[in-house]
Amino acid sequence: MAMDRRKYPRNWKARSKRFRFKVAGGQCQHCSIKHGTVQAKGPDLKSLYPATRISFVWINAAHREHSTENSEDDDLLALCPRCHALYDMADIQAKKAFGLDHAGPHQLKLFNQ
Repeated sequence: MAMDRRKYPRNWKARSKRFRFKVAGGQCQHCSIKHGTVQAKGPDLKSLYPATRISFVWINAAHREHSTENSEDDDLLALCPRCHALYDMADIQAKKAFGLDHAGPHQLKLFNQ
């Protein structure tokens, strides 16, 4: 899901970069992979065939509460793309099921009363 830049503070790019590198040390806070690590990608990396592609890991700043209103350091996580996708999966699925303006599980209570 694309990031809606209008919902972020004007200094988000600088704040995100400072958090990812100064606070988190340039590594994923979940799996500890470092920013800029080269990863091999392919259909089956355990097979005899070499990887068909390589990619670089770029560490992202993620919001713990999935809300852009609070962008303080205590609300941020530094995550690699894989961990970021796993972390956001429930929120992404809810937005797909209930629409982009879905604000969380408390909205479901309207239907379960």
